[in-house]
Amino acid sequence: MHIKVTPNNCFVRMGCFICGASFKMGDLAYDVYDADGEQLGVLCAEGPAGEVCCTQDVETLRAALRERAAALQAAADEVEALADEELTLPSTADVAAAQHLFDQQHFGGCPACGRNDGHLEVFGGGSFVCHEHRTKWYTSSELFPAYDPGPEKADAWARNAEQLAGYREVEPVYPADPNGAGDVEKAVDDEDWPF
Repeated sequence: MHIKVTPNNCFVRMGCFICGASFKMGDLAYDVYDADGEQLGVLCAEGPAGEVCCTQDVETLRAALRERAAALQAAADEVEALADEELTLPSTADVAAAQHLFDQQHFGGCPACGRNDGHLEVFGGGSFVCHEHRTKWYTSSELFPAYDPGPEKADAWARNAEQLAGYREVEPVYPADPNGAGDVEKAVDDEDWPF
């Protein structure tokens, strides 16, 4: 094993594999390599609680690595025990509901009912929609950048564009509670539509 020190010029995304601390721009990162030159991870000079992760003292570093290895082995044993337990996966409906809630919280909902039935892609962007009230609200092309869709997607995008042509452009409403605990307030009653 050998260690190479480098300044973090490009925001190291992985944390120190001893203490888990992340790296800030300009911090020194100690890249750890095995005998074949494969990177094993990154160490920081000092952890957030003052623990020494990378040190010039070889025996201190060996002890820290062994302690981390023991912690990782214990975590691996816990995961292996979980694999033997009965597993219950979320239903397709639960996954769809979670995606719907995310879309509603982040991309808004129909001002008539608060719903968000998802995103219809068209070349250059698309819109989130409420099929029941035939409403749409634009999504910028920066959020979902355009790319060459290929013939299969191009056909779907053309159908989406045709469908969106019959929808009203609206301003979306957002849940009152950013954590999704509250109901979406109705901004406009169905009878109040000016069109």
